[in-house]
Order: sequence, then structure tokens, then C-alpha cells
Amino acid sequence: MSDISITGNSPAGDLYITIMETPADRDSGLLEAPLSLSESALFADRAVFTDALDVSPFSAKAAELSHAAETAPSKLLDRENELQILSDYCKNDSGYFTLQAPAWHGKSALLSWFFLHPPQDTEVVGFFVTMREARWSDGDAFENSIKAQLRNILKRYEKWSDSFVSSTLLSLMEYAAKVIGELGRRLVLIVDALDEDRSGERELSYILRRLPKNNIANLVIILSSRPNPNMQDVANLDNNHPARNCTIHLLTQSPHAKVQQELADKALEEIHDSRMFFAGNGRTHESEAVTLRRRRGLNGRLGYG
Repeated sequence: MSDISITGNSPAGDLYITIMETPADRDSGLLEAPLSLSESALFADRAVFTDALDVSPFSAKAAELSHAAETAPSKLLDRENELQILSDYCKNDSGYFTLQAPAWHGKSALLSWFFLHPPQDTEVVGFFVTMREARWSDGDAFENSIKAQLRNILKRYEKWSDSFVSSTLLSLMEYAAKVIGELGRRLVLIVDALDEDRSGERELSYILRRLPKNNIANLVIILSSRPNPNMQDVANLDNNHPARNCTIHLLTQSPHAKVQQELADKALEEIHDSRMFFAGNGRTHESEAVTLRRRRGLNGRLGYG
């Protein structure tokens, strides 16, 4: 049985929950990832990933690696077929691929694992949309992150020029895909959780509308979203946009994700029933539970959103 405790709240008002796994939990094999959700634990996880991969903790790639690391399970179970499908698609010269499923089916777990363990001969850049954090949840954040990651790749291959600073995202994608292709490698862009894009609320262009309207040679784009709402419609994509006519893979729910969903639901119920919410935040207990449930603070950080 997991122990539950409130660890505190951030200046932004976020509520951090810690679900401490017991030896029995660990030995059962049901937990793919540690259940500690405290900020200190997440910071420690980021340090481990950035140090192990020998990248600057201030680089865009390091930031995205740490963000993916928060979402990825320590071991991805029973997804060999899906990983093979993604790897095979990356062998295509170009195109869009969409992973689609309701919440708690394991989309983010699968794509974050794939991002951290990419196929051979690929250069992977990615953005993991997270609605609870402004820096990860709109079109501007996406564009800034992907531009910086592409810049880092081009610098590594000594193909970067300061004249590219003012380049559009599209032109930078085209150039990076060409450079990487000449080296016999494929450029892969992952965008996870498009349904959490908050661009519309901030009067910004949606992430989908910033993606190429035509396939770019040597660039494969992998997207994920819940089936409802239809993000192609929300973003008002043209009918002939390749994201509208791409391969869609309907992801079945991982039994391991279902276990984590049940654990998270139980945690929220116990917190609600025992009235452990901080007083004076201006919300009812019920609305706070809904807020927590929506935020992927449990969904995403456990790696099963």
C-alpha cells in the first residue's frame, strides 16, 4: 500500500503530492516508475538525466530531456509492438504519424521513452505539451524550444551560422533535415499531447498551425493527442494539410497505465475524503480535486497521460 502525503505548495499555488512506494509495491512489479511527485525528487531526476547524457543543463535539449524524463517510466513494459511501429515509420523519407488515444492509455509514456531512446541513425527533437505549465503549453513555447534544439544539432555538426537566428521555424527545419540527411540520418520531430495546447487561450497560433503544410524531405513528424476534441479542427487546418491525412495509430490502454490510473484516483479520493487540502486557497475541495486530476501532475509525471 502506498503512503500519501502533502509536501507543500509552490509560489504559483500548485499543490505537490507525494505518493511513496513501499517495498511491496516495488516487488509487485506494478510500478513502472517511482511515485514520488515532490519537486525535490523531480529536480533530482532531471540532474540524473542531464548528467548521464552529458548535455548542458541550460540547453534546450537538456530541458526537453528532463521534461521527457519526468514523464517517462523507468522501464516501458509491453510496448514492443508500438516501439517497432514508430521505428519503422521513422524509416520513411517524410510524413506525419499520429498516435491517438484517450487519457491514461500511455501515449506520453510511449513517446517520452521513444524520445529518450531513439532509433539508430535518427536525430530527434521534441516538445511535450503540458497545460499546467505555461512554458510547455502554447505555440510560442513550442517554436522557441524546437528552434533551440535544431540550433544545438546544427552546432554539433558545425553547420550553424549566426545568420540563422532570424530564420523561420520552417526554414530551419528544412535546412536541418537537409544537413542531417546528407549525413545518412533522419530528423524526427515529436509533439506529444496536442490536446493540451493552450495557444487559443493566449491568442497565439496553435502548435499544429506552425508545423509544415507540406512534407519536408528527411523529416518525420510524430504527433499524439486525445481523440476529442479533434485538434485538426480546433487549429483550423486546411483540408489538404498532411496532418489531416496522415497515418493514425489508435493506442490501446496499457494494463500498467490502468494500474497507475487506479492508484492516482485512489490517492485523490483519500486526499479529498480526509480534507487534507491547504486552507485558504479559495477553492472548494471538489474543484481542487478536479484541478489536480486535469493537470497531469499525476497523469503526466507518472508517465501515463
